[in-house]
Amino acid sequence: MALTREVDVAPAGVRDPGGGATTRGSGAPASSRRRPSTTGPLLLLMAAGLLVHSFAGVLGRAGVDPSRVDLVFWGSLAVIVVPAGVRVCRRDVPGSERLALVTGIAVALQLSRTVLYPDQFVYHDEIAHAATLDHIRETGHLFSATPTLPVSAFYPGLEVVTSAVQDLTGLGARPSAVVVLVLARLVQTVALFALLGRLSGSSRVAGIASVVYLCNPQYLYFNSQFSYQTLALPLSILVLALVQRWLAARQAARDTGTGSRTAGAGLAVLTVVVLAGVVLTHHLTSMLLVGFLAAWAVVDLLLNRRQARQAPVVALAAVIGAVLVLAWLFRPGNPVADYLATIARSSVEQVSALAGGQSERHGLFQDAQGDAPPVWLRLAAVSSLLVTCLLLLLSLPAARTWLRRREPLAVFLVVFALMYPLIPGGHLTPATSEVFDRSSGFVYIGLSFTVAWWLVHGYRKAIVQRAANSALAVGTVLALLFVGGMSFGSGPRWNRLPGPYLVQADSRSVDAVNLAAARWAAEELPPGSRVLADRMNRLLMGSIGGQYPVTQLADEINPSSLLLSPRFGADDEEALRDDDLDYVVVDLRGSQTRPRVGVYWENGEWGQPHDIPVTLEALRKLADVPGVERIYDSGWVVVYDVSGWRDPAGAAGVSGD
Repeated sequence: MALTREVDVAPAGVRDPGGGATTRGSGAPASSRRRPSTTGPLLLLMAAGLLVHSFAGVLGRAGVDPSRVDLVFWGSLAVIVVPAGVRVCRRDVPGSERLALVTGIAVALQLSRTVLYPDQFVYHDEIAHAATLDHIRETGHLFSATPTLPVSAFYPGLEVVTSAVQDLTGLGARPSAVVVLVLARLVQTVALFALLGRLSGSSRVAGIASVVYLCNPQYLYFNSQFSYQTLALPLSILVLALVQRWLAARQAARDTGTGSRTAGAGLAVLTVVVLAGVVLTHHLTSMLLVGFLAAWAVVDLLLNRRQARQAPVVALAAVIGAVLVLAWLFRPGNPVADYLATIARSSVEQVSALAGGQSERHGLFQDAQGDAPPVWLRLAAVSSLLVTCLLLLLSLPAARTWLRRREPLAVFLVVFALMYPLIPGGHLTPATSEVFDRSSGFVYIGLSFTVAWWLVHGYRKAIVQRAANSALAVGTVLALLFVGGMSFGSGPRWNRLPGPYLVQADSRSVDAVNLAAARWAAEELPPGSRVLADRMNRLLMGSIGGQYPVTQLADEINPSSLLLSPRFGADDEEALRDDDLDYVVVDLRGSQTRPRVGVYWENGEWGQPHDIPVTLEALRKLADVPGVERIYDSGWVVVYDVSGWRDPAGAAGVSGD
């Protein structure tokens, strides 16, 4: 079994596994003679880092040279993470201070996204979920699919919680979302610290593991957005911590002879409630959680066989979770099976194309147009991957301790950590990178625990301990792991900061021009009108404009030739006649460059892959089509009324011309 002592509560005369000690005889903790806590100054330093980070956003919007902004951007994040992270890793720090510092880092990193875009959802998934939130609040109904991301309507946990915050506080959607995301980060950090602290018996292991975990490539970007996994992942870690406490309650009852059948009943109920919350929040995370629990139970059976005491409880949680997942998966109308099948098919096709040399290749860290970050940042990303793999390999001998102790959760976490190479390896294709990146939130639990245990209890202890207690060594490695990991996970360079408009570049494609068009649509067009628009304008039209943007995923149609083909032809006539369109939104800036994400509208669109930008002729062609009326023109964004083509007689007359 795992040790249970903590550095700040260790009994007199006992040395904690994390390195803290107490004086003999008097019972006075040695920590009382340590230097005063540095929590306050370090939290102030994090706040200063946030202020500098917001200044990086100002520089980005002003169009300052990206190489200069990069230094401010990464320097401000390093100020937030490195000093406090070094303090957490020190041997003589109480557990309460470690928890306060890792929580402070987590909240500051979450807010680092907010200070860049304080009043607007700008990322692709954020806008899609904002549309689901708006739909729920406007209609008062759940589970009504929205075209921007149909599956999100059937997993509305994030939106329900955000709507509740809106009702309780009177705040708008964006501020309420910030509150929910910060609370989610708090839950995630505290639950992870508790889970690994109880497992290892050391607050130092828990603290170091928490610091390593925030180097997860998805931590700062994808898993901080207003997206369903951002809430589901913290709830999943909370489920693991609750199951662990449930097991501890049953073990305590057995040790005291008070019986264990009803021990931890309250924890069991709470576990099931939170587990149901995960299922109602995100499909893939709930499936990964059930798989995690099932594997935990299997490892216990393999290690302890007839003496397995954790397996019955953990397997029960896994079975309950599986029943909930399957019941929700097959709920009438739930499109998640088709959604996941599409991702699976896309992954297989892209891997096959890569193997056959038929896929379009881009350099690592580059977007579809070939734009790449500076050399030093690419070197940091590659170095962080190599150092992480090296730390993992060095950690494995020390991890044999858990095999000897037959501790199933620890053994499973070590085995799970070995999946880490799949995360960078999955970036061979866009579809597989999406799949493996989603799993990193779980894989890093194992990775961070394995590395942290070695740093505290590693073989050749003198060398390891000297390195682990050296502020310079820890700070250097931590800076490399964090900056390199975030660079790897952030995607293209333009994805990190605000700046001038770029063609189909997610946050960089949201600006005053298309926001104004979406707000005009909300005021002037009938709600729910069927609109064809490019990738980012359709999200804005659906979220802010209150319209129904048609997509291939939701509507099983492909009218992209209307946006992309250079001449009005038979495919365009068919789309206008048969696809029930009311309006077409065209952004003339699409002709400036090829799309940064590889598509203007959706995969499978007309002309893909794009060797050259869409022509201005293609974007302007509807202006000369009889029966099409231009009703909005900002100079860049144009809205055409094409509803007249739904009249068969009118359409035939136009075609005859």
